Amino acid sequence: MKLLCFLITFVLVSASADEEADCKKEVFLANAAFKCAYNLTVGGGSEENGLEYVIERIVNTILHTRNCFAKINYMIAVPEKTDIVIDIPENEHLTLMKRCSFYQYNIQRKILNTLNVDITRSYETQVIAYPEADKDQDFGELNLETLASERREYVVKALQNIFRRELGSKYDNFMSELELKIRDTLTDEVQDLGRLNITTLIEERRVTGTSLENTFTRVIGRNSPEVAEVQYESYNLSKRGIPLLRFCRLMGLYISTQNPTEYIRKLQTNYNSNTCTLWDGRNEKIFRKIDGVWKQFSTTT
Repeated sequence: MKLLCFLITFVLVSASADEEADCKKEVFLANAAFKCAYNLTVGGGSEENGLEYVIERIVNTILHTRNCFAKINYMIAVPEKTDIVIDIPENEHLTLMKRCSFYQYNIQRKILNTLNVDITRSYETQVIAYPEADKDQDFGELNLETLASERREYVVKALQNIFRRELGSKYDNFMSELELKIRDTLTDEVQDLGRLNITTLIEERRVTGTSLENTFTRVIGRNSPEVAEVQYESYNLSKRGIPLLRFCRLMGLYISTQNPTEYIRKLQTNYNSNTCTLWDGRNEKIFRKIDGVWKQFSTTT
């Protein structure tokens, strides 16, 4: 009986290790696709690269409720956060690691199909090839955190370029202020663990005189361009709600790339009140757009 239990345990552990190795392989291959897309210029002389184009197509597209932010975030920004797939309401019959492999494979296909078909208007002509792996490579030895960091180098640049086109002359101020506030959030996390002196932190914030609330109000301003054309499906969401969801998704992706330990798991918009709620598993950050001006007006735990 003990031998049987040992053999069953061995088989389960071996299967789990194989699934983890498969997931790492798909993340590795997806990274290759991200790199190729980033190095591809699209739009006939446009400064937009292929990765920016793919990300914008994803955040602009509303398919149905299953196209949730957790799925977008895992496929693009936080491939090492395997537990996020629990928040994706599909493929529940698969094991955790198989679901992770599935979504990392999906983003590879999304990149290839979007660029090859949209640019060439053909399923036969390819501008980037499907990534291949060395058959002798031991993918189980790869580190997911390292792979994720390598990917985020391209994702961050792509998101910054998208924001630059969105915000124009307001971009530099917006990004510097936003990144400052993300660093403040990281400082708060350490404070919560009791490892910093709260008096010092209060003094630092008094001197800087900034907050997330006035960051979004001051920097984005009142003339941010809206999306001219998007694909959408009317499921508790009107076409006028699409630009709101689009920008919220971009913010959620960027915040996750800058602070992957507190990545955004869920996102909800309400176009009637022009609000965007970002949830990281502990806290909700609620942003409101009033007359074209973004501001954070609430944080709840």
